[in-house]
Amino acid sequence: MITGIEARPVAPILSGSVRYALTAVAGLSADDLGRSSPCAGWTVGDVLRHLHESFDALSAALNFGRVVLDEPSGASPREGVISALTESADCLDRAARRRGPASPIAVGGLPLARDKVIIVASVEAAVHGWDVSAGAGRPLPIPDPLAIALHGRLPELGSPGPGIFGPALTISDASTPSRRLLADLGRDWRFDAGLAP
Repeated sequence: MITGIEARPVAPILSGSVRYALTAVAGLSADDLGRSSPCAGWTVGDVLRHLHESFDALSAALNFGRVVLDEPSGASPREGVISALTESADCLDRAARRRGPASPIAVGGLPLARDKVIIVASVEAAVHGWDVSAGAGRPLPIPDPLAIALHGRLPELGSPGPGIFGPALTISDASTPSRRLLADLGRDWRFDAGLAP
């Protein structure tokens, strides 16, 4: 138990998203980094670096009340990217569980409630974790409890909300929670890394 850290209602959702994302990247090879991802125009390596930078920025937001954007990192070997992402993920998870400022967090000049920032981080981790696994040709479904929890929180995001990663897609109500979440966020679960440009 870490002194001064207390689970918030949304913090366990972020913990689940972070665990999922780290599981999704664990089996990547150096060759996978150059493959296309479902994130248009981005390789798997691009998504990994973006996720690392997002985790750092969101950790700063939760710890200090504002988003601090660092210079984008350059290309790194697989080990460097995954090691940096793992460290950033741990820092973000801890920041979400720590008691933070009650005042809104400044994101792009706009005030956001702390819990909303945590939900944004949770969605970011889950969707980009899926992007990485799908781009590597081994799509890892988002676990049902996590997908259901994230889907239920999407309306709280307002704008941006559903479709924030692309136009929302129509999908059968009988689809899995993972597929429904991905579709609402603009991701096609049928992405085929072998056919991507």
